[in-house]
Amino acid sequence: MNGLAAKACNTVDFERYLDRVLGPESRRQASDTPELSAARARITANFDHEFQRLPGIAHTAWSAFNSVTQYVDWERPTRGKHQQERDERRFATTMFGPGAELKRRAWQEALVLAELA
Repeated sequence: MNGLAAKACNTVDFERYLDRVLGPESRRQASDTPELSAARARITANFDHEFQRLPGIAHTAWSAFNSVTQYVDWERPTRGKHQQERDERRFATTMFGPGAELKRRAWQEALVLAELA
């Protein structure tokens, strides 16, 4: 974590990071790939969120990684008729499903960004 927090991440670095995490197709217009475009927009907004601007982590590889995990853990749309069903699905995807895979890829790419892997 300290190594990631020590590596500055400007806007260009962050966009390249997202290309590697989400794929370059996530840059397309919302009508082409609405899910990817929406995820990229949300994660980009998270990068400038107050949680990612704390002293010592603002615009670093650590805040880039946390922008993705904030999206996956708290903001990614989850389906279900009732709140409990949505919560259970969110937990399952975050821990074992596509959300877990996205966070794993984000972690690996953050290590590459910080030149730690």
